[in-house]
Amino acid sequence: MKVKKICEICGKEFYVPHWRTKAKYCSRGCSDKSHIAEPNVSCTNCGTPFHIKPYQMNRLKRNCGYFCCNKCFGEYRKTWFKGENNHQYGLKGHLNATFKGNEIYNQNNNIVDIRVYCPEHPYADTSGRVLKHRLIVEQNADLFDEKYFIMVDGVKYLKKDVEVHHINFNHDDNRIENLEPLTKGEHISKHNAKREIVRDKKGRIVGIIDHTPKVIKIKALYDDVNIPQKQHMSDAAFDVFTPRTIDIHKGRNLIPLGFAIELPKGYAALIRSRSGFSLKGMESKDGNRYDADVITGLVDENYRGEVGAIVYSKDDFKLEGGVRIGQILPYKVPEVTFELVDELSDTDRGQGGFGSTGK
Repeated sequence: MKVKKICEICGKEFYVPHWRTKAKYCSRGCSDKSHIAEPNVSCTNCGTPFHIKPYQMNRLKRNCGYFCCNKCFGEYRKTWFKGENNHQYGLKGHLNATFKGNEIYNQNNNIVDIRVYCPEHPYADTSGRVLKHRLIVEQNADLFDEKYFIMVDGVKYLKKDVEVHHINFNHDDNRIENLEPLTKGEHISKHNAKREIVRDKKGRIVGIIDHTPKVIKIKALYDDVNIPQKQHMSDAAFDVFTPRTIDIHKGRNLIPLGFAIELPKGYAALIRSRSGFSLKGMESKDGNRYDADVITGLVDENYRGEVGAIVYSKDDFKLEGGVRIGQILPYKVPEVTFELVDELSDTDRGQGGFGSTGK
C-alpha cells in the first residue's frame, strides 16, 4: 500500500510505501535544497545574499565585511587600506613599519640580487629600490663609455635598457673592476660565448654544454685572510695559505686555513700538497726546508666549517702566516652507483695486483 505525500520544497505530489510516512521530499534534489538556509548576510563587494552560520560571523568578517567568494575578497582588498584609509599612508622609508632596511636580498634562480633603497633614482622600482651593482657602475660612470649613460638633472645614470655584466660570472662580486655595462645583446653574447652547442650528424641541436665558470662562495673567518688564488691562469688548482704563524709538531697536524666555502651543487674539493713540497719538503718564509707534507683531504659539498689542511711532519718547526701551504682543487663529482653482480667482464690484466704489469 502506498501513501500520497506533498513535497515541502516544490509542492509536487509523490507516493511512498506505507512504512515511509515521514518522507518530506519528492527527490534527492529537493532534499538537498532543504538544507540550504535563508541568506542572512550580503557580500560586501558584489551584494550577493548568502548564508553563514552565526558563530562564523565574527571570524569571517575580517574587520572589513563579508565575502561570498575569494574573487570578491581579492577585488575588495585592492582598495582596502588604499590611500588615506591606510594608517601608514605617506610614510616612506624607515618611517613605514613595513620598511625592510636600506638593502634587501632577493634570490632568483640561485642568483642573489642586492636592492638598495634609493627613491630619488629616476629608474627606481615601485618600492624605491635599485640594484646595487647598477648604482656602483653609476658612481664610477667616468670609467665607462658614455653611450651606456643618460644625463638626468646633471647626473649620469645607466640607461634603462642597459645591463651590468659580472666579468668573472660571480654575481656576488660587486667590485667595480668586476662590473661592465653592456647592452642586452652584448650581455647575451658574453654568456653565449661560454656555451657550446652540440649537434647530431644531421646538424640538429641536441644539447648545450655550459662552460660558464662555477662560483664557489668563500667566507673569511679572520682578518687579512688570503683567499685561494692561482699563480697562473692555466693552473688546475688554487694555492691556500696559512692565516697566521702556526707551530708544526712531529706527526699529524690539522692546520686551519682561515676560510669556509660553499661549493656548487654536485662539486667537491681536494686539499692536497704542492708539487714542490712533495719533492723537496715544506718551505718556510726564511727558505728553510722541513720534512713535512700535506696529506690529501676531501671537502664535501655540504660542509660549511673552516677548511683545514692535514700536515704530516717528521720535524718540529714554525710556519709564518701567508705561507703557501698546499692547494685546493675543486672538481665535479661523477654520478655513479654500485650494482651487485655475480660475474665481472674479463680483461687482459685480470686479477693482477700491485706490480703485476712489470718493473
